[in-house]
Amino acid sequence: MQSFLKNVEINTNFAYIVAQHLSPTYKSLMVDLLAKDSPIKIKEAVSNELIESNIMYICPPNKNILVEGNHIVLMDPKQLTYGPKPSINILFESIAASKENKSIGIILSGTGSDGSRGIRAIKAEGGFTIAQQPQSSKYDGMPNSAINTGNVDLILDVEVMAKEIAEIVNYPDKNKPASIMNEETQVYKNILAKLHRNKNIDFTLYKSSTVNRRIQRRMAALKITNLSTYSEHITNNSEEIEALFNDILIGVTSFFRDKDAFLELHHQLEKLIKRKDNKHIRIWTPGCSTGEEAYTIAMVLSEILDKDFEDYKIQLFATDIDEISTSFARMGRYPESALIDIDKSFVKKYFTVKNDEYEIIKPIRDMCIFSKHDITNDPAFMRLDLIVCRNLLIYFTAELQQRLFPMFHYSLNEKGILFLGKSESIGSFNNQFKIIDKKWKLYEAVYMGQKVAPLMPKSFKASTTYKRYELERESNKSIPTVSEMMVDHIQRHIMPMCIVVNDVSDMIFIKGRNPYLVHPEGEMTQNVFKNIHSDLSVELRAGLHDCKKDPNIVKTQFTKVALAEQNKFVRMVIVPLDNSLTNDLFLVCFQEEEKENLKSYDIIDNINNNSEEVERLNLELARTREHLQTVIEELETSNEEMQSLNEELQSSNEELQSSNEELETTNEELQSTNEELQTAYTEMRAMYEERDTDAQRM
Repeated sequence: MQSFLKNVEINTNFAYIVAQHLSPTYKSLMVDLLAKDSPIKIKEAVSNELIESNIMYICPPNKNILVEGNHIVLMDPKQLTYGPKPSINILFESIAASKENKSIGIILSGTGSDGSRGIRAIKAEGGFTIAQQPQSSKYDGMPNSAINTGNVDLILDVEVMAKEIAEIVNYPDKNKPASIMNEETQVYKNILAKLHRNKNIDFTLYKSSTVNRRIQRRMAALKITNLSTYSEHITNNSEEIEALFNDILIGVTSFFRDKDAFLELHHQLEKLIKRKDNKHIRIWTPGCSTGEEAYTIAMVLSEILDKDFEDYKIQLFATDIDEISTSFARMGRYPESALIDIDKSFVKKYFTVKNDEYEIIKPIRDMCIFSKHDITNDPAFMRLDLIVCRNLLIYFTAELQQRLFPMFHYSLNEKGILFLGKSESIGSFNNQFKIIDKKWKLYEAVYMGQKVAPLMPKSFKASTTYKRYELERESNKSIPTVSEMMVDHIQRHIMPMCIVVNDVSDMIFIKGRNPYLVHPEGEMTQNVFKNIHSDLSVELRAGLHDCKKDPNIVKTQFTKVALAEQNKFVRMVIVPLDNSLTNDLFLVCFQEEEKENLKSYDIIDNINNNSEEVERLNLELARTREHLQTVIEELETSNEEMQSLNEELQSSNEELQSSNEELETTNEELQSTNEELQTAYTEMRAMYEERDTDAQRM
């Protein structure tokens, strides 16, 4: 520390906070020792005091030191009974949360691994991390542990650290032209291309602002001020590719992040499990990072199932593209600082202490399956009850987010749950998900009938943005058959552009780059008539109608279509897919033809500059009339059916009326019979009375 202070500059805007591992009962003399030759003020930290520049604050023994805003906070380490005190991880994580990209974390000589988690938090917020050169350290445990995480920007001797910090802070990024980091520049694209070739990850799908910040961090660490120079450096140094890759992927996670959100999830999972008709639970947490969130979900499930836990088959797929993170997560070991916000009862129930670290108990670890998975390119997991995708979508472009929500819906079971971060939402996909809890971003998958796999664009490998370097053909590669070559040439030359449309006119498959498909403003839709070029809409509607009416191949007229750069002549060939497994599907192929070749089709005669537009309008008018005639015929048919139905109803009405008349006649007959019975009864009663009178007289 004295070697560091000798080179510290005076009158800077820096404040220094020191956490040194000490025995709780040790009376530290560090303040007095350092103050003797220090160019800046050295003082023992006091809780709630305002942080000032050009002062070094020393944490007192048996305390944890934190930063909240611009103040120092001292805490008794009540929850932490096994790890070193004060906790460097806790200090670094608090600095990262309060100061974000204005924080710098330095790991000096020491034993153990304290600080390794904290530097990850600082780096994730855009700050810088430095470790002492292990060879110059009296105890190299902490520097080596930090370096092995891959989250250290600079490895330096203590004597040069102060100077390097000043240069990093004064890095001239503010004076650079605004366009230098623009995603449209070829240099930027080249850097992303190099990352893709080496790591097989397409970072064009990530928000450019995020990637730009990470590139600037690396340039500042290397003291490179020109983007082209950095591009050359990354070409000649594979280690820098690894460093930039790790920088972009780094993220922050924790156990029970947003506790109230997990309380609501607990409630919703209880209801989901009660209505399940089996004991198989499948969950997916993409972008799991170092695993805290996945284990949190596992603990929540354990609490819900309680004694029935062993009766259920639980598969919790936790995935990330960073293999270092998934390897760390798979071990299930965390420093005490990671558990500071977890309820004590959970710590006691689900963790064991092992080598000054906390290890997740085996039943919870066995529930979680950690693996590498690229959500932008790899297939999704299926038949899921819950997807937890929190604070991942915020790093993706809007285009990629629009791709992922249909995939999530396809992966979830009916009434499965989607759990997002508090800054994320489902956007325009209200028809596929309904809100369970608006505040904590819990959604339920809506049943929409038979599921259709979402259309996923070709992966980065097929993109023309970057040139692909073809591999040399293997000597033992089999020679394609004539049939295979024929199919390949038909796909590439005869049918380079086609789509598949279902019976409700939604596109379910697209082949090739199709300039005749447009994407209008507003909500996303797969309806072909909303996406087809307006010049082709009438022709396609009439062609599909004819094909549905009479399932034969339909060829439309050639139509002149005005594209951005030139006019094209194109017609559509509509083929019903008559496979028994693909009912009511139609293949629509787009056939382009040069203007001079159109005469051979006997479609357009004597095309010239004067009559071309008139002829086109006449053809379009003819097709429109044909379509209207078809509609009229359908209406007439419907009218005839309605007329027939009306006649049947009239006939039924007449029958009912006739039955009613018969019932009225029957009623009259019954009434007449009743009157006759009444008369007979009266006569009999009179006769009886006469007999009774005669008997009395006698």
